[in-house]
Amino acid sequence: AFTCGTLTLAGGTLDFAVRGEGTPEIKVAGAATVTGAVMVKVPESLAVGVYPIVAAGSFTVTGGSVTLDPACVKAGGTERRLETTAEGLRLVVSTPLPAGYTRLEYIESTGTQWIDTGYIHQANTRVECVIASHWQMDGSAHTYSVAFGSFNGGMTKNAFCFFTHWGTGWSGANKPATCRTGKETAGAGFFFDKPTRLICEGTKANWSLVEEPNRTGSINGGGTADAGAFSMYIFVIHNATAPAANSFEMMRLYSFKIYEDDDLVHDYVPAVDGGYAGLYDRIEGTFFTDYRTDGSSPKLFSIGGD
Repeated sequence: AFTCGTLTLAGGTLDFAVRGEGTPEIKVAGAATVTGAVMVKVPESLAVGVYPIVAAGSFTVTGGSVTLDPACVKAGGTERRLETTAEGLRLVVSTPLPAGYTRLEYIESTGTQWIDTGYIHQANTRVECVIASHWQMDGSAHTYSVAFGSFNGGMTKNAFCFFTHWGTGWSGANKPATCRTGKETAGAGFFFDKPTRLICEGTKANWSLVEEPNRTGSINGGGTADAGAFSMYIFVIHNATAPAANSFEMMRLYSFKIYEDDDLVHDYVPAVDGGYAGLYDRIEGTFFTDYRTDGSSPKLFSIGGD
């Protein structure tokens, strides 16, 4: 791997060997900046996984772009895409969806749907997702809005949640917040109605705009990062046996990944199967749609980009 103090990518084509899931192709101690149009090429034969391309102290795209060579998007029976984060650039290699499923750009909730992932968070769980949350402080009944999470009767037990905003009733009103066992921590500057990459790990949360990754925000929260007792819901909190009242989220969901340390354990992508839209887990090959415990029919998501 190439190592340097700082890096500026002004344009051109970069052809990477892609050595392994834990080995970045370029390691930058300080800042890496993309200022021009950069095309990335990768080998045809790559196993499913997440491969770091650039690992840096900070990674920003200012007036430029980073795209994958169209010839590399589908190869060797896999699909590939590039993802930018505040700390670098990585290649995600995944398997295509099976027959009968159609990939969507996003699914969108209206404040009544939710999905049970079936996954109970651990102390080392990290969530990485791309969402576009809709600001709900418009007289609706939603006191607060939660992108994902679960707790055990409240924040004091087995809690791991992210609030895009909290409505009323505490010092962090109308702000984003993290929730880990024993502590809710308010932040500021969450983006609404624009695709936003959100990373929650331990007691911290970081986010950046997908189209403007240099616009960022973060919360260095408190509490204890412990294991959960109930499965994680998306679009609402799972509170012991049911969705937490008044916590439904109105948002578009573009992707949702769950890691344990650096191991990708779930990779949910928007898809449609027959008449229902939901999330397909590429890791376990399972499809999830709106979850109803009372036997009523699922509530349909809006869809985009089929």
